Amino acid sequence: MRGYRKPGKHIRSRPPGAIVIGDCSILSTPILTYPSSRLQKLAKRRRKRGTSAENKLNQILNEVNQGVLKGKYQREWAFGGKWILDFFFYENRLGIELDGSYHQSHSQRMKDAQKEKACDDFDITLLRLTNREIFGDRINLLNKLRECWRTANQRLKNRPLRKTL
Repeated sequence: MRGYRKPGKHIRSRPPGAIVIGDCSILSTPILTYPSSRLQKLAKRRRKRGTSAENKLNQILNEVNQGVLKGKYQREWAFGGKWILDFFFYENRLGIELDGSYHQSHSQRMKDAQKEKACDDFDITLLRLTNREIFGDRINLLNKLRECWRTANQRLKNRPLRKTL
């Protein structure tokens, strides 16, 4: 009796459109992804050296309502094999991205648009905040956060999840 043979070139005829594990991707454009462990390591490094705006928002989130949000979010959360969100709340799938001045460049805006699409695909409500908002009027910032929190909660109630995290 013969042992197991991995499917490969010895299979001469396949039905049209058949896909075998190990075949090249059927996508027309390749998607750059990282192995999960590599992306997690990158996120961990970024957690250790946050920007001044990320550190300030982290402080604000931990202080709001006597620390009610403490431990309810993760900084530098990796998802989709390619993306890292600055802040992510598991409870309602709310992601927060802080946009510094480099987000004004054309290439970064294109990447941001791709990240927004990925967030939508994973049913993540994305809130973009500028550094000016973080260091500006705290009342306006908290109102914007509360409004987005409600939107994220409502979004989860109204439709089933398309992709799991």
